[in-house]
Amino acid sequence: MKRKMLAAREDLVNQVSEIANRGGLTLFGVANEALEQIVKLDKSGMRISDAVREYEVLKAARDAGFVLVPEGLLYDAMDKAYREGKTWMMKKWVESGEWCGKYYSVKESGDKLQRLFEDLRGFFWNAKDFELSQKGDNAVSVRCASPRFPESYTAFLGSFLEGVLGVLGYKCVQRDVVKGFLELEFETIKGGSATDGGKVK
Repeated sequence: MKRKMLAAREDLVNQVSEIANRGGLTLFGVANEALEQIVKLDKSGMRISDAVREYEVLKAARDAGFVLVPEGLLYDAMDKAYREGKTWMMKKWVESGEWCGKYYSVKESGDKLQRLFEDLRGFFWNAKDFELSQKGDNAVSVRCASPRFPESYTAFLGSFLEGVLGVLGYKCVQRDVVKGFLELEFETIKGGSATDGGKVK
């Protein structure tokens, strides 16, 4: 097949060349493989940056202990737990949130709160609307809405988020939870400080 020259930044070419050498490949082969994947992603309506971000979210979810389960099965199990062991299950969701918060507080560098929130938006892709925002220097709000969420799952998700943000230095001061919708308001715990003074966009 005919070849065509492409121009690229020297630093990127050098890094890709190192990758090729480590894998026992040629720069020509690695470059063509990358271009083939770009074409394939374009046909599916995605950009390569979108694909990389989705991979990062799935990897972060796996590393943080999340697993994929059928949505209907999850909701049925949560409804049963809500009816028969609400207090116990609420505690378990808070504990899971605390573990997730601790995981991010020690694993990530830089703006831990911002990275956590970006990943949470990806983790809860079944939510039609999932927004986390900073209000001033010491307050954070979380809003989540999905017509598919039963009351049980919505309430448990709120407990999970309280656990996450509690570890990061925030206390829930307002909680509005109904079937398919939750809105939580958090403030910095007195005598403490939010992780890294993170700013949320």
